[in-house]
Amino acid sequence: VREFRVRWALEEAGLPYEELLIGQEDQSTPAYRKLQPFGQVPAMVDDDLVLFESGAIVLHIAERTEALAPKDPAARARM
Repeated sequence: VREFRVRWALEEAGLPYEELLIGQEDQSTPAYRKLQPFGQVPAMVDDDLVLFESGAIVLHIAERTEALAPKDPAARARM
């Protein structure tokens, strides 16, 4: 399960989030499949943006704060 990296990124970035724990039976529901087409975790809803791949979610989080992705090009390259 790759959801840990998403929670870690949110904590490091200091961004507020709401965690929703789901069971295996929830993963196959139409409502969850609308968020995560493969029925896996994680899935993230940020306003109108829905992401379901952990790498894309972490990149989205990093781009929202300099705590994870500095604006300076040299520092960002080292990131």
